[in-house]
Amino acid sequence: MTNGAICLHKRVISSIAILIFIASLFLFSESKAYADTVPIDVAKVAAANMLPKFYKGDWQYFEHFVYYDLENKPVAYAIVFLKPGLQPITLEEVEATMTAAKKHISSLVSSIDQISNMGGKSGKQKNLEIAAIRKQINSTRANDILGVHSFATVVTGAMDTMPVVLKCHKGLPYVFIKKAEAIELAKKAYPNKQWEVGRFFYLGAFDEAFEVRLSSPSDMVLHEGQTVESIVVDTNTRHIKTRSQLRDKKEEIELKRRVVKKGKDSLSDEAEAWEKKNKKKWDNYRRRIPGTTEPKTKVFQADKGIEKALPVNVPSKEPQSTKRYDLEDDGSTHDAALPNH
Repeated sequence: MTNGAICLHKRVISSIAILIFIASLFLFSESKAYADTVPIDVAKVAAANMLPKFYKGDWQYFEHFVYYDLENKPVAYAIVFLKPGLQPITLEEVEATMTAAKKHISSLVSSIDQISNMGGKSGKQKNLEIAAIRKQINSTRANDILGVHSFATVVTGAMDTMPVVLKCHKGLPYVFIKKAEAIELAKKAYPNKQWEVGRFFYLGAFDEAFEVRLSSPSDMVLHEGQTVESIVVDTNTRHIKTRSQLRDKKEEIELKRRVVKKGKDSLSDEAEAWEKKNKKKWDNYRRRIPGTTEPKTKVFQADKGIEKALPVNVPSKEPQSTKRYDLEDDGSTHDAALPNH
């Protein structure tokens, strides 16, 4: 890679980091009262359009997951695509592969312990064998758990005041990978209860968590003085909180962020300008889906963290003579054939 290409790459990464920071800053601002929910079909078109700008290829739609805020409103979608050229696969098959991979990794970790305690081998030989096993562990985790060589995920806003792309990465969504771990943490805290994953929470660009609820609707637990039927599990920090605790924390952070100048909330002013810009971009995508040219508030409501979706109506290839609208990075449109990657 040339020096110029390296510099360009760094500028792109820096720009994405800044956008993610701004998005997280304004994600739960009070000025989103006029926000309209983005229909999932519109979000899928946007994700399909933007993904090749990060990773080239004719990616195939696979699945999507819905993220909520603490008020049970959808705020983001994790839209997953299958790598070009791979055979279609079901979500159940992916979960089965992940389960088998975790068992295989557990077996490999046990092998490392056995080699470490084994006699009759030099330290150098042991280190070589352990290094080879760790390489297998990393490969298995990357391929069969994270899915970095088979999938890509685009996280879009679910409200039209939010950015079209919140983040994009190779592999499966974090919440899909960590579901089982969230259940285990809940069971560890309350071993005599039966738990299941409910909603996925998107609380910020780097803050995703799980609603883990009791399997029996009539069952309750006492958590830090509060009687609740569900808890919020963060598998990164391994912390367990209640919704009310997180709401209090969110309000405290918002108060610290707010900058009052000349009697005006400057943060809200900046947030409103940012959100209007995002609405314009989403409006351009709505025009590509019949029946969604006009925003409809609260058109999408879901009770589960995962929803099956219809196929994205975006052809993987089109002849260059075909005329259609294609969107630029800034959300503007021009007449063009969908480029072949």
